[in-house]
Amino acid sequence: MDDFSALNLPEFRESSAAETERAESLLRQANLAKRRERYAEAEAGIREALHLTPSDALAIEMLGDVLQGVGRVDEAMLAYRRATLADPKRASAERKYADLLVRQQEWSVEDPEALPHRPMISTLLSCLLPGSGQILNGETTKGLLLMAGAGICLLGLIFWGGIGSAAASGVRQGRNPGVLVPLAAGGLLYLYAIADANAGARRGSGAKSEKSGWEV
Repeated sequence: MDDFSALNLPEFRESSAAETERAESLLRQANLAKRRERYAEAEAGIREALHLTPSDALAIEMLGDVLQGVGRVDEAMLAYRRATLADPKRASAERKYADLLVRQQEWSVEDPEALPHRPMISTLLSCLLPGSGQILNGETTKGLLLMAGAGICLLGLIFWGGIGSAAASGVRQGRNPGVLVPLAAGGLLYLYAIADANAGARRGSGAKSEKSGWEV
């Protein structure tokens, strides 16, 4: 059986019309505070309302929303569960409770993306195509920018004297020194893409393996 003592709420009881009217006013103010992300004010208002109408499933669910908003996930789950006890037909509270329960179960399972081979894969992909390792790491914008930069350097090599032995021969003979610019830029970009993909994969793996909570 669930232990709701952590919520510090009064036991279910019938409320008078005057109590219900006052509680509704408090909940309207609390809902406005919640929308403005003034969670402490919202929680205080909801708790005051629940002392007047302890069986109000809507108010209990609102308390769960506020608790979830500040990262108090365990208490939020208790609030959603209590809301379903106050009103077994309250599907929204049941859905929120189930969602948090599933998320907690997912946190307890080892994340395959955090396995040690992930940095190696990201590095190899960047060796083949600069930017692809970043995309694998979830850094899509950076990856696309690196790909675009590699493309620009490639076009520069073509524009300034061709690729391969012809361009190198031109540089040695002093006829085509401009090819050094895209060549050097491309080389630096290539090395950066490889190193950054490896570092990004390691950062991501470390963050996921140490993850103990989540943001809402």
